[in-house]
Amino acid sequence: MPSPHVAAVAIVGRQHIPLFVSTLGTEDEEEALWLQSVLVSSLDAVEEKLAAILPPTGQHAPEKYLGFLMPAGDYRVHAWFSNTRVKFLLVVKGEARDLEVKQIFKVLHERYSAQVCNPFHEIDSSITSPHFKSDVERAIANSPLRPPP
Repeated sequence: MPSPHVAAVAIVGRQHIPLFVSTLGTEDEEEALWLQSVLVSSLDAVEEKLAAILPPTGQHAPEKYLGFLMPAGDYRVHAWFSNTRVKFLLVVKGEARDLEVKQIFKVLHERYSAQVCNPFHEIDSSITSPHFKSDVERAIANSPLRPPP
């Protein structure tokens, strides 16, 4: 059995607007579209989990990792969120350990935070920076869940 690897990553804004979407290691356009549809369909599961864990007083939840959300064939969707309710999604082919997934999310969150601190970045706008995309790809390539060559 091949080792688990990240197949897609997405960052979704507070209003469910995709800010960044990337499919990794696939040249097949049909598979890339399917992975993107999996990401979109997982947003309801994210909202359900957030509603269950966020305190009604507006305080911050202690854990940002929402964990495994749903299966999609051979893939599994995992989620993370920020204090500003920006959602980070990973589609992993195979079963990955939570520790490995959390490490990727932490790096993605750091890269996203650096991006939105750029004075020229408009909040809740798509991230089209090639530098950001290469940072994300490099972070995943340096993780235990890197896509196969």
